Parts: sequence; C-alpha cells; structure tokens
Amino acid sequence: MNSQHSFERQTFRDASFAGTRFVSCDLTRVVVRGSEVSRVEIDSPWLIEAGNTLLVNESTSFRSSTRN
Repeated sequence: MNSQHSFERQTFRDASFAGTRFVSCDLTRVVVRGSEVSRVEIDSPWLIEAGNTLLVNESTSFRSSTRN
C-alpha cells in the first residue's frame, strides 16, 4: 500500500482517536493495549481470510479455516 502518511512502528500514548475513521488503511500487526475500544466497528471482508487471526484479550481468537 502506497501511503502519503506512514505511521509504521510508531507508538501513540494518551492520544484520542475518538470518532476517527480509518478508511483504506493498512492496520496489519496493529496492537491495542490498555485502551478504550467500546463501540468499535470493524468492517473488513478480508478480516478472517485463510491464515488471518483476530485476537481479543490474548485468549480469544477468531481464526479462519483454510479453504481448499
């Protein structure tokens, strides 16, 4: 993904992104720790494709099955 603004490997601490929309952004390997995430909406048809994982609270994961 070509991006005009790259925030790769950046840390945001005590920042507010309330009401922010991320559209056509690469959020691969993003980690959210100790942050308020109520009312978060995730709409991605690729979220649970073969091999991808959504990990919630480090104990609950949603993993896609590999399709033949």
